[in-house]
Amino acid sequence: MKKTLDKKLQRVSRNTTWEHNHKLIETAAVEHIKNSNKAPSYEMYRKSTGLSNETTKKHLKELNLDIWKPLFKPFTPVILIKLLKSFLKDGKYSDAKLLMQLIEDYREKTDVEHTIIDKEKLKKEMESIFE
Repeated sequence: MKKTLDKKLQRVSRNTTWEHNHKLIETAAVEHIKNSNKAPSYEMYRKSTGLSNETTKKHLKELNLDIWKPLFKPFTPVILIKLLKSFLKDGKYSDAKLLMQLIEDYREKTDVEHTIIDKEKLKKEMESIFE
């Protein structure tokens, strides 16, 4: 009976610690993004939370951003327009791709043959849309 109780207490303690650390990481990520407009790094997590990179990696694997989707989804069109303008300026589309992956559940198909797009031609076509 005592061993069973000790095991249950250990499990509760581990779960409480896990939940506490997870909340630290979530809070650190939100604050970092809000203050710097940049993605967090392991170094940032280590400094902000005091947790090791290994602990942080375990938590990030289980971090679920689904609860944030309804909050950000209404901004998708506005953000996409800004990202498109940025793409036309510097040709980078990684930010738009990340947004679509996080908020709109976009996934690239790996078994589809990709067509090579002429950046200049695409840029001219997109500029004509926004003129």
